[in-house]
Amino acid sequence: MFKPPTKVINKEYNIPFIALSVIFFMLPVGGKALPIAIFLFVLMSLMFGDWSSWKTNFSKVSKIYVPLLLFYSLYIIGFFISDETDSALKQLEHKVSFFLFPFLMPLVKVSDKQRDTLFKLFILGCTMICVVSFLHFFYVSIFLDEYCILGEKPEGNRIGTAIEYLSNHFIVVNVHRTYFSMYLLLAVYYIVFDLLGQPRPRGNKNMKKLIMELLALLMLASVIFCVQSKIIVGLLVVSGIVLPIFSPISIRKKIIFILSFLVLTFAFKETLYSRFNNSIQQIKYILSPGKDQNKSFTNQLRPGSTEIRYILYKSAIQLIEEKPIFGYGTGDVKKVLRVQNEKNKFTSIAHLNYGPHSQVLEVLIGSGIIGFLVLLSVFFCPIIEGIRFKNYFMVAFALAIFFCCLIESFLTRQDGIILTSLFISVFASISKKEHI
Repeated sequence: MFKPPTKVINKEYNIPFIALSVIFFMLPVGGKALPIAIFLFVLMSLMFGDWSSWKTNFSKVSKIYVPLLLFYSLYIIGFFISDETDSALKQLEHKVSFFLFPFLMPLVKVSDKQRDTLFKLFILGCTMICVVSFLHFFYVSIFLDEYCILGEKPEGNRIGTAIEYLSNHFIVVNVHRTYFSMYLLLAVYYIVFDLLGQPRPRGNKNMKKLIMELLALLMLASVIFCVQSKIIVGLLVVSGIVLPIFSPISIRKKIIFILSFLVLTFAFKETLYSRFNNSIQQIKYILSPGKDQNKSFTNQLRPGSTEIRYILYKSAIQLIEEKPIFGYGTGDVKKVLRVQNEKNKFTSIAHLNYGPHSQVLEVLIGSGIIGFLVLLSVFFCPIIEGIRFKNYFMVAFALAIFFCCLIESFLTRQDGIILTSLFISVFASISKKEHI
């Protein structure tokens, strides 16, 4: 019996899975290559995907896919109720992954072994970038006299400390440090869940794998400390203590794992102190007596990052109180926030086109409480399903992204959008299989 060429090719090579593997490996690299890889995945899935079982596969995991599609629908609706249609259209274009991956993943057959391959490729991509970044930093430290901090405006290039250079220029790829640190945190989670899982049989092969995992874990965690994204560092420290406590390993191994992690954290104490001390001082100043308008961070040229967030959060909450149900439209978030900053006489940032620096607040401003409930479902449906099927890696992933969304607009950049929509879509396709 004659078989269509597409079915023969897909049966032998699983072309959509190969394209998906390229995306997982390229994800930490970012840049212009990633959209090309996604385009190829879309094309290969449409051409070689298993359309006969699409409806069945989608219905099995609709509890996870539907919130993703609803979240994208918010931006379709937000386009029609926004005054700034160009901004709304841009948001709609950026969020298209929330439609593409849930729609295409039911076409792709992913076995348990292939699932592990995807995450191993992701970890490999992260590790390779970390190694190259360390080599580059060692080269700068040994052969150059100064740590040049590039791109500072309006001052231009200037000289900085080693800790400052690590924070600003350690990563060799053009990915924001918060997003890249989140990639590394997820890679750490995968390795930790493997290490803290069921006991392994002894043998040279398992010992070699254990050593490689420990070295990779040390590398990835060290880079998170070097890059100094505060929210990710906080999640790493909490996870390094909490995960071993609730793992099935013996008490002795729990203690060894936690102590080892605390030693690693202590090794970066100066880096962490330098990064967090400024925020602590800014918080003390914010909480000091007096009106905000009389404090320097509301009228000076360059407030600190924590002070900026305080200003933005205060204005954002005022806007949400005015239109709590449906919001102002997804394209008008920056516009109305800028106007509110002017009303509050926050002259230090009123002229800047800032978003609220919180995905939760951004959704509440743009889509109101309805949008907020949809955003919650995007994360808590995977959490519930993960607990139900003992896929604790999915639970840890969803919690980490959600906590990050509290103080970062994590889903405004492609680096965060693609990661979130892709991982949740892949998790959904395996949620009823063996847990990680």
